[in-house]
Amino acid sequence: MINSFSIIAIVLFIFGMIMILFPPKFGSKTFGIRMNSTLRSEETWMYGQMIYAVLILTVAIIHGVMGLLKQLLHIQSYYGMFIILLFWLGSRKLIDWMINRRFPE
Repeated sequence: MINSFSIIAIVLFIFGMIMILFPPKFGSKTFGIRMNSTLRSEETWMYGQMIYAVLILTVAIIHGVMGLLKQLLHIQSYYGMFIILLFWLGSRKLIDWMINRRFPE
């Protein structure tokens, strides 16, 4: 049976694959993660977008597993939103840290 975790997992997986197969152009204002560290150069831009895509796919896998286990563990749907919120807040800091570590100014 399809539940909210499964739907979110499918949407995130599709979005992550789109970012890997068709990465956003440098400086895009509509697609991709836009931060000061990713805007330094085209190389940092592509590296940041790839990290973000992998993080999206990781969250998609987590949601997929939660969707499979929802009936067994009686997981509430708001846990999924909590994971997405943590992902959004943490991903920006993680990407910034990884770019600064790989491409020191």
